[in-house]
Amino acid sequence: MTLTHRLLAAVTGFMLLLALFVTAGAKLGLAAIVGLVVGLAIWLRPMWGLAATIVTGVSIPNLVSVATLGTPVSITQAIALLTVGSWIHWSMTRRIGLTWTPSIVVLIGFIVLTVASAILQPDKLQGLQGASVYIRALLFVMLVAGLGYGRENVNTIALTVIAAITLSVILSMSEYVLNYELPSAGTERRDMTGTEISTFSIEDSTAIKRVSGGTGNYNWMAYTVAIGLPLCLWLWVRARRGATRILVAAIGLLSLLVVALTYTRSGFIGLAAAGGYLVYRRRIPLWIPIVLLGVATVTAPVWIPDRFVDRMLSVEYLKKGTTTIRRDFIIEGARMIKERPLFGYGYAQFGPSFLERSDSSYVPRLRNHMELGGGTAHGIRAHNLYIELAVDYGLVGLGAFLTIIWLTYRDLTKIERFGDADQAWLAVTIKAGLIAFLICGIFGNINVMKLPWVLIGLTAAQRRSVLGH
Repeated sequence: MTLTHRLLAAVTGFMLLLALFVTAGAKLGLAAIVGLVVGLAIWLRPMWGLAATIVTGVSIPNLVSVATLGTPVSITQAIALLTVGSWIHWSMTRRIGLTWTPSIVVLIGFIVLTVASAILQPDKLQGLQGASVYIRALLFVMLVAGLGYGRENVNTIALTVIAAITLSVILSMSEYVLNYELPSAGTERRDMTGTEISTFSIEDSTAIKRVSGGTGNYNWMAYTVAIGLPLCLWLWVRARRGATRILVAAIGLLSLLVVALTYTRSGFIGLAAAGGYLVYRRRIPLWIPIVLLGVATVTAPVWIPDRFVDRMLSVEYLKKGTTTIRRDFIIEGARMIKERPLFGYGYAQFGPSFLERSDSSYVPRLRNHMELGGGTAHGIRAHNLYIELAVDYGLVGLGAFLTIIWLTYRDLTKIERFGDADQAWLAVTIKAGLIAFLICGIFGNINVMKLPWVLIGLTAAQRRSVLGH
C-alpha cells in the first residue's frame, strides 16, 4: 500500500467517525471509537484478544453478561468472536495449522453426541442450548491451543490465567472491605456461553457475608481459586527476582483468605486435593502446608470470618443446610440415570423431573421461589458434575467427558517426560488444577466454567510446543 493510499484510508476513517458523532451522538460515537480501537488492536494482536477473553470470562463473566448488558452478545463473546477471526487470519498468513490432540478429537465426538441429543429429545430448545455450550467450549479450546503456538505464547496464556485469578481475588477483597456486593443476575445467571445456569442455594446467610469476586457465585469463586491457584507455584519457581516471589506469595495468601470468605467447604476440599497432589509429587515440601495450617490456626482470632467454624464444622449445619438438598438431588439423579443409562434425558432436564417426581421437602420451597421470579425448572441443576452429565447425556456422555480429562492428563505426563524443567513444572501445576476441578465437580455443576477449558486448551498448546504435534 502506497503512502497516498494510506493517507486516503486515514482520511476516510476520520470522516466516517466524524459522521458517526454527528448522527449518533457523542456518547455512542465515543463508544464506537473505543470499540474500533480495541477491535483493531485485537485484529493486529490476537493474543491481546485471547487475554481479554480469558480475564473477562474467568474473573467477571457476570459483570459483562448478556443479562447485565441487555445486548444480543456479551462483551466477552464479542471479544471472543473478533479474536477467533483474528486468529484465523493470523494462522493463515503465517501458515500455522490447527492444533490437534486426542482430547480435542474426543471433545468433538462429545459435541456430536450433544447435537444428536438436541435433535432427538422433545425439548429441542434446551437441547440446542446445551449443544451450544460445548460447541463454544470447543471453539475456546481451539483458540487457546492455536494461539498458544510456541513456548512464549504458552507462558503468556499461563500468566494471563494467574492475572485473571488475581483480579477475582482483588474484587472479592474489595467486596468484603468496602462492604458492597458485585452485580448478580440472581438465581438464573449466564455461563461462558450465555446459557442460564442455577445458583440457587437454600441456607441461612443472614449473619454471614460471602464474596463472589465478579464470578456471580460464591462457590464458583472458591472453585476458580482451587483450580487456578496451583499455577502460581509455577510462576514462583520460574521467578528470578525476590519482588516477584513476594508478589506471588501475597496472591497465594489472599487467595486462601478469599476461599474462606466464600464460606465454601468444597473449595477447601479441592484445594486440599491439589495441594496433596503437589506434596505427593514433591513439588511442595510437606512442612509448608503444616506450617501454614499451624499459623492459620494460631492467628485465626484475627482473620477468621464470622460463623466460619460453624459453617465448616457444625453437624447442625450439615443437617439443616445445603447438604440435605444435595442429597435429594443425588437420589433423583441416580433414579434418572437408572431409567436412561446410555444417552440420558437431554440437556437441563434434571430440574423438571426433580420438581415432578421427588418427595424432597425442598420441592415446595423451590416452586415458591420460581413463582416469585427466581428462574425456571430448567435452571435447577444436580450440583454434581458427574450426576448432571450422566442425566443429560447418559453414561456415554459422562464417559466421553472423563476421557477428555484423562487424555489431557496423559498429555501433561508426556510434557513432563520430554519437556525441560520449566515446562514440567507448568504441566504438574495444570495437573493439580485438573484434580481440583474433578474434586470440586462432586459438589457443583462446573463443567460450564471457562477455566477448566482454558487448562485443556493450554495443555494442547504446550503439547505442541514440546512434542511438535
